[in-house]
Amino acid sequence: MVELKMVVKFSGDAVMANTDYVLENGSYRVENKTDDQGNLVEKIPTNIKCLNAVFKPKDNPEVSCRIDIGQLDPYDEVSGLQQRLNNLGYYSRALDDEYGPLSDEAVKDFQIDNGIDPKNGLDQQTINLINDLYENKG
Repeated sequence: MVELKMVVKFSGDAVMANTDYVLENGSYRVENKTDDQGNLVEKIPTNIKCLNAVFKPKDNPEVSCRIDIGQLDPYDEVSGLQQRLNNLGYYSRALDDEYGPLSDEAVKDFQIDNGIDPKNGLDQQTINLINDLYENKG
């Protein structure tokens, strides 16, 4: 089993808090609810590579989407960095593919938690550790 963790949001920045959802793939099906911050956390079988998801927010129409599991951009691209930081619990904002103040804050938090001096900014040591921890996670 692997842990799927994501923050579910509307098309803006508002989270889908306490929202019922269904995740399906073949015979695998789970029904649950996001928490009060819009977090979805589920243990899923390791052989599942995609899920069909239906979110049922109160007072809004259902939202359906496909979730591809384990499909991240390369780690040396900003989008890949943000995705890995998000999956490691350091970047919980909308992925914007721009290395700005929010990405920098997430990198510094990661560095501090992992004993790396943040004064050097996003260096190769940090990139390597983010990638290594992500690849060996779970």
